[in-house]
Amino acid sequence: MIVPPAFVRPIQKLSQNFYISANDFIQWAALAALRKAGPDVERMAAVYDERRRFLGPALRRLGFDVPNEGQGAFYIFAGIRPFARSSQEFIDRLLAEAHVAAAPGSDFGPAGEGFARFSYAASLDMLKEAVRRIEAWVARR
Repeated sequence: MIVPPAFVRPIQKLSQNFYISANDFIQWAALAALRKAGPDVERMAAVYDERRRFLGPALRRLGFDVPNEGQGAFYIFAGIRPFARSSQEFIDRLLAEAHVAAAPGSDFGPAGEGFARFSYAASLDMLKEAVRRIEAWVARR
């Protein structure tokens, strides 16, 4: 898409809403499936809980502000002020320099500025590698 420079960021924010989550009807189908899944749901919840309990403390140890590790989601909102002035600057640098992707908090509204959203939907091994890369990146700063 070709747009004037002033429209690039607003278009990025709008477009990611088309692929950042599943469509409404897919979510309803998933709910129906989960209600019939029984013990598999509990096992999945335990796996996500393990990842959450790893990532939150790891980010805190590296200097991020993690006021709440959340429940019922698979991401953590972490304050990035020690590392950058803006959420967008932070995630751009994190991706370019540490090769770790996160979403800028500013994409979730004005109150999200100063935060980054880290997903823990990846495997625990991948999360450990991401934390290792972030730790090395923080040490180089």
